[in-house]
Amino acid sequence: MEISIREATESDFDRVSPVFLDELAFHSDLLPDRFQMVEETMTRRWFLDIVQNQDKGLILAQLGSNIVGVLHIEMHKSPGLPFFVPRSFAYVSDLAVSRTYRFRGYGRTLMKYTIAWAKDRGADAIELNVWTLNKDAISFYERLGFETVQRRMSLGLDAEL
Repeated sequence: MEISIREATESDFDRVSPVFLDELAFHSDLLPDRFQMVEETMTRRWFLDIVQNQDKGLILAQLGSNIVGVLHIEMHKSPGLPFFVPRSFAYVSDLAVSRTYRFRGYGRTLMKYTIAWAKDRGADAIELNVWTLNKDAISFYERLGFETVQRRMSLGLDAEL
């Protein structure tokens, strides 16, 4: 069966939620100090805000009637400060492929669609964040050509200096 890629519609809410819950379970296992399981990872209001906005998108990977992957993307502009080069870029907030369907090319297919989505909206780049412990995701993005341009660091306030 061939995968199809499309933008989410208002009627997809109940079919998208399980993919995000599966991603949350993965992240809560990987980073239990950052993520915890909840019953719902998104509200209908949040979902509709994305689906109804031309500068935001939920891109779906569908296999038969099953949603197996979701990519959340939004258009951004560089801060309006004189020392920043004015630019428009697409930010991937989330890429989730259900664990059962990972490593089959569905993430790559979602990203290909997303590149066209971003170009259509005038973006000059796609940016994203990835957790350092998520080695599979880092390898995936590097194979697609992404490069690290910034590093976010953290210091717990219980640490002694």
